[in-house]
Amino acid sequence: MRRGGRAPGQSGVADRLGFGRAQARRFLADLSGLVPPVRPELDRELEARFRADLLRRFPGDAIVGEELPPAGAWRGSGWVIDPIDGTTNLAHGLPWYGTSIGYLEDGVPLIGWISDPVRGEIYEAVEGRGATVEGIPLHLASQPPSPLLAFARRWRRQNPGWRARVPAGCKDRLLGATALELAWVARGIIGAGAWSHTRVFDIAAGWLLLREAGAVILSSHGAGPDASWAPLCDSEPTRRPLELVAGHPAYASWLPGLLTPSDPSPGLP
Repeated sequence: MRRGGRAPGQSGVADRLGFGRAQARRFLADLSGLVPPVRPELDRELEARFRADLLRRFPGDAIVGEELPPAGAWRGSGWVIDPIDGTTNLAHGLPWYGTSIGYLEDGVPLIGWISDPVRGEIYEAVEGRGATVEGIPLHLASQPPSPLLAFARRWRRQNPGWRARVPAGCKDRLLGATALELAWVARGIIGAGAWSHTRVFDIAAGWLLLREAGAVILSSHGAGPDASWAPLCDSEPTRRPLELVAGHPAYASWLPGLLTPSDPSPGLP
């Protein structure tokens, strides 16, 4: 049961599950095989199409996206989308980009998808029902931790002494697509990561993947999912940047040291 005693199916999530799955698969097809030069307006066109489809299916749902102004009365419930996460990578032919779609209620992600068109994979997470990639369950506890780490550029700038907080033997990477990095942490390919100045459309789907896969999650906004996501219930959630640290449970002892010192935060369950 969710907060307030409502199960996901009773809250309308079940109806939206099929819609989200179909959209994730459509984005996968649209972005597969793209080669530079890519039209600069492509991401806006893709988000506009998603909004049009959503309006026909669920006309009362609010939406917050990266490319277009929020639509509907956002109070922490509705859809979030980044149609192309890793736009710079795509524009230069670097095969590391994707799409992130999430649905939230009361500021908490309940369902989410990350499409990886280069590898032809879709990640899905449903609150309380687990996380999968192409139908294969993700369980971090069942595998050893990866030594690879993904640290975003802005986070590195805020934490110039970060190397001293990481155990010897770990190797860091700068990849440039937050959603896919979160998905790969949930999958266990990347052992841990840290991101700052993210927005709800960047991390909602990935956060749910991490939680359902059993990752350790640390946030810059309080303890527990309610406190962490409370800022997203504002009418302008994109003005609320979030810091996120996540990783394999075997790294739980040193992950808190990755939080920016000026923004200390407890962990999320």
